[in-house]
Amino acid sequence: MEPIFEADFQPGSYSYRPKRTAHEAVQRVATAIVQWKTRVIDLDLRAYFDTVRHHLLLEKVARRVNDRDVMHLLKLMLTASGKQGVPQGGVIAPATP
Repeated sequence: MEPIFEADFQPGSYSYRPKRTAHEAVQRVATAIVQWKTRVIDLDLRAYFDTVRHHLLLEKVARRVNDRDVMHLLKLMLTASGKQGVPQGGVIAPATP
């Protein structure tokens, strides 16, 4: 599913993305400073992963993924951790665009 959702990210988004490093993010900021760009946005959503509602996540994923087997596997993975939330850093943890 990663290629499907990777297309939604902005070029300047680096967190938890494949083939992107913290060093590249720092280099991008350094380049922007030289270009007189003065705003950097850094977000940390407190307890976000603990509050993900499974039914909403599944509805949103189903809009883009048309594969019953994948959706079933995703549902099993979500419900294994309880009724709500996903483990941060887990294989199904969403990265925020």
